[in-house]
Amino acid sequence: GGLTRYETGKEIITKLQMGTEKAYVATGRNFPDALAGSVLAAKNNAPILLVTDKSIPAATKEIIFNYDDFTIFGSEGAVGEEVEKELEIISN
Repeated sequence: GGLTRYETGKEIITKLQMGTEKAYVATGRNFPDALAGSVLAAKNNAPILLVTDKSIPAATKEIIFNYDDFTIFGSEGAVGEEVEKELEIISN
């Protein structure tokens, strides 16, 4: 693991070697969105990248550029507009 849930998520994603075409994004502060989306992510051989409601933590940023496309799990209350804008910049 890592010192934070974001570092632990990075470690898991790095070691599982999933596809890089798509990644799913969910808040790391509340588990229902990531838990519900895990079946879809597994079916598509894609990771779930953990973020906060307002930013992408450093551990997630270290691996986020490996992915071409993103789908956000949850509402704007879970993953805010700031994160969505950062993802748009990364994917373009």
